[in-house]
Amino acid sequence: MIKRISLAFILLNLIWSAIAFFVDYKVIGNIPFYFWPFTIICPLFPFLLFILWLREHFRKNTRDLWLSLFSIPPIAYFFGSLIYYPYWMLQNGFNLYAFGQIFWVAFYGIQGIWFSIKRKNDLKYDLVAISYIVISFIIQYFGETYGYFDTSNISNLAMAIIYALIVLLTLAIVLAKRYINIPSPLFSKR
Repeated sequence: MIKRISLAFILLNLIWSAIAFFVDYKVIGNIPFYFWPFTIICPLFPFLLFILWLREHFRKNTRDLWLSLFSIPPIAYFFGSLIYYPYWMLQNGFNLYAFGQIFWVAFYGIQGIWFSIKRKNDLKYDLVAISYIVISFIIQYFGETYGYFDTSNISNLAMAIIYALIVLLTLAIVLAKRYINIPSPLFSKR
C-alpha cells in the first residue's frame, strides 16, 4: 500500500511538472534564464517533490538540506496562492483560472507540508530554505519577474506585504513542526 502511494505521487508529480512546463513555456521564455531557479515555481517544485518521493519509494535517505530546499519553498508558494489569488480576484473579479491556480499550487504545497512535518531536520537547513524564499521574493520584487502573477492592478507595496505574509506563515510552519508529531511508517527516519 505504501509503495503504491509513493508510486502514485512519483507519477503525479512528474506529470504535474511536465504539464506546468508546457503551459508556462511562453511565460518562462520571457524570464531571464538566470532567474529561473527563483521564478519558475510551477514546473520546478513538482519535479523536486518527484525526486523526494522517488527517494522515499526506494528507501534512500535524503540529506536534510535537500529535504528542506525541496519541501519548504512549495509551502511558501502554497501560502502565496492562498493570499495572492483571492486578493487578485478582489481587484479584478472572480476568475476560474486564478481560482484553479490555488488548487494547482495546493497539490505540491500540501506535499511540502507533509514532508516537512514528517521528517524533522536541523533548523539551520530550514533557515537556508527560508533564505532561498526571501532571495527569490527579492529577485521577483526588484526584477519585476513575478513569474505567473499578474500585478497590473496590484501596487508594489501590496506585493511586498503579500511576500512578507508568505515568509511569516512559512516560518511559523517551520518552527511549529518541531512540536507536531504524526507517526507514520512511510516517513520514519532511517
